[in-house]
Amino acid sequence: MTEKQIKIADRLLGILVEHDGRVNKDSARSLLLKEFAERMDRIDINFVFDTLIDDYKLVALLGEGWLRLTPEGQKMARWGMKNYQRKLSIKEQFKVAGKVIGAVSSVVAIVSFLLGLLF
Repeated sequence: MTEKQIKIADRLLGILVEHDGRVNKDSARSLLLKEFAERMDRIDINFVFDTLIDDYKLVALLGEGWLRLTPEGQKMARWGMKNYQRKLSIKEQFKVAGKVIGAVSSVVAIVSFLLGLLF
């Protein structure tokens, strides 16, 4: 996400928090358009809606016209989008490190086994 999209995401999550975790989708879009009025902001707002719903699963649709915060979205709304992305990045690094450690330990075990057969 760009810096502008992160600001839009933080504001959308803030709007949801201000309205007890649920808000009319059109009302939220109108509030965002008042604050983010540049020409390309409309596209960014739609992108943020889709990203928070489909990719991050921080916001869910409630019926056809309403948005609600998911439990993860409620936690994230306090942290801010940038911190949330940083947290996800750290989790990914741990996953990769775990896979590398697993592969290295397998190679060491195989080498140890082969050396045990030779000596």
